[in-house]
Amino acid sequence: MIDYIDLIFPNEKYDEISNLNFKFQIYNNHIFFMEHDEKISSIIKYAKYGHMPSSFKLIGNVMGKTLLSKGIDADIITYVPMHRIDEYKRGFNQSYILAKLISQITKIKLCSNILVKTKRTYNQASLNFVNRMNNLKDVFQAHDNLSAGRKIIVVDDIWTTGATLKECEKVLLNNKASSVILVTIAKNKKKQIY
Repeated sequence: MIDYIDLIFPNEKYDEISNLNFKFQIYNNHIFFMEHDEKISSIIKYAKYGHMPSSFKLIGNVMGKTLLSKGIDADIITYVPMHRIDEYKRGFNQSYILAKLISQITKIKLCSNILVKTKRTYNQASLNFVNRMNNLKDVFQAHDNLSAGRKIIVVDDIWTTGATLKECEKVLLNNKASSVILVTIAKNKKKQIY
């Protein structure tokens, strides 16, 4: 079966991505590779909203190699899911692309159906801190038969306030995951949830 990730080709942001300074950083259970700045913001916005997902293939490749070199391990890797309507409209889920590349490199099994987004929400980028938290309340579900007793890596593109990833973590832990590691490309310097 052909996966849409196999049909993604390079774009003009490759030189900019190649010049990014990826540096393995960890805070609590959150792994990230750079502070969120104008350069990475431009690349991610171009990829997400310009329908150019190939940027995420190159970034995911670097993330995967770095995680492998640092000995990061888990039972399964998954990603922040989009609501099916939103993923259809965009044409891809950037977090899936990152997770798939990381999985291929680290050989950690990718599990696409452990987390499900059951409700559509407002775009997090358009909301303030408090509204981000309320926007995500009870929108994710986890399958406990897939998560129970497992160490799980959850991948997303950016940690802005942490609301999305912390909600995914909460759902997985409530469904008896043994531990959760959160992985993003970048972390915002502003208000955080830890």
